[in-house]
Amino acid sequence: MKVLRDFIDFHCEAMGLSREEYAAYYLSEGTSSKTFEQFSINEEEEKTRSEGFVPATIKRDFEDFKAGTKIAIDALDYSKAGKDDLIVSYLESSDEMIRIPKMLIELEDGEGI
Repeated sequence: MKVLRDFIDFHCEAMGLSREEYAAYYLSEGTSSKTFEQFSINEEEEKTRSEGFVPATIKRDFEDFKAGTKIAIDALDYSKAGKDDLIVSYLESSDEMIRIPKMLIELEDGEGI
């Protein structure tokens, strides 16, 4: 039996989401208060290969993001995901966390996971 730590774990388990996915979508909706990911992610931390991220671009326009937008993707999420699954990613320009379908991600030339 899995022991749940808090209400976020409960909701993540019920919806089949990771804590990062839950935070990226559900807790970042409000802009007037500090969001969950701002508490849990060190904004000074770089999104490098040694931290588990690889450079990529968005293949085609998606929501508010243009094709060719540079992102850093979580290599572990990417390697485990199916083509329709959402991947935790960070915009290179602002370090904003987004979730984007794997099929819309293109790894940079020479990159592999």
